[in-house]
Amino acid sequence: MFYAFNENGKLSSLFQEPASVLQQLKKESSFYCPTCKELLIVKSGSSTTPHFAHFPSSTCETKNRGESEYHESGKWLLYKWLSSQGFNVEVEKFLPGIQQRPDLLFEVNSKKVAVELQCATIPVSVIQKRTEGFRKEGIFPLWILGKNQLKRKGEFNLILDGLHKSLVYKIHGQYRMYFLDVNAKAIIETHTLGSYSSSKHFAAFKNYRLHSSSFPQLFTPSVSSAEPLYPLWEQVLYRYRTIYRKHASSREKQWRQSLYLKSLHYSLIPSLCYLPVQGQVLAKVEPYIWQTRFITDSFWHTKIGEVITFTEIETISTVNEESPNVLQEYMDVLEKFDIVTRMSDKGWIKLKEVSFHNNVHEAISEDRWVVSKLKQFNIL
Repeated sequence: MFYAFNENGKLSSLFQEPASVLQQLKKESSFYCPTCKELLIVKSGSSTTPHFAHFPSSTCETKNRGESEYHESGKWLLYKWLSSQGFNVEVEKFLPGIQQRPDLLFEVNSKKVAVELQCATIPVSVIQKRTEGFRKEGIFPLWILGKNQLKRKGEFNLILDGLHKSLVYKIHGQYRMYFLDVNAKAIIETHTLGSYSSSKHFAAFKNYRLHSSSFPQLFTPSVSSAEPLYPLWEQVLYRYRTIYRKHASSREKQWRQSLYLKSLHYSLIPSLCYLPVQGQVLAKVEPYIWQTRFITDSFWHTKIGEVITFTEIETISTVNEESPNVLQEYMDVLEKFDIVTRMSDKGWIKLKEVSFHNNVHEAISEDRWVVSKLKQFNIL
């Protein structure tokens, strides 16, 4: 481990200490494990990163935990950052009621906050169990992923898997996530999260340099221009129309087959069947699949002027227990295009038909028009 309590009860680290100081500490100082309070050994050498270690006879639960150096370094960095703001931060405090040890625990305005730095890939079920445990104790869980988990593709694109999606927050109407860059000593916030598919997403990125940022700033509204994202969305639509994806998922293959049985082709879906909705980041099905299914299975069976009936699309919840209703969001966008209208006493009323395209050229042309309207409506 890279930090321990000294004789005065102060959490200390061996980072960047010169060899002479390390030798002096080995001879004259005592350090204790933050978890079990046992006496520790100071280890260092020409090929060894200075660290604290338990004696061989120790039975401490952290002895064989095997936390990475990056995780240890990040935890220490966050501890110093929070402590410098006057917070009384406890490291790996054991919570007997839920049998958990958050990396860091402190209190803000009488509200307890647990910080968990997640650098390794672990099952989503473990994340959910820990999160539920903190909620049970009335503790707000702040999950921060290590930068090694940030799968960024270019300036705005990123790849998210199940682990990432289980750590999304909705704050001030924005879906966002947090990553820690230990080397840059900064927290990276992704916000305005949107989705092309179940794994490919786009976002704006904001860096909080720890030396000049405070904890409350992580939860303030983030403002960024969506201007660069519209060409990206148009590119995604173009590739969808023109590039055959041989290695499609079983879900997509089944969906394609269902269209074939209706004498329809997936590359010619209506441009309004691939619209961005904010909650898509938490949906379990690709947007073009569930939107097309809604149009062909429900919308087409409703006459103009009649109330549209539909079932909800399955999504997951954010860490702070926000659940999106992507179908309602989709209807809101369709209303902008005068396809439906909301009647407060009845629900959604169908105003116009939505049809498949006759050829790819026609589809691409309408895609461009739809993207221009999305830009006009400031939707992304």
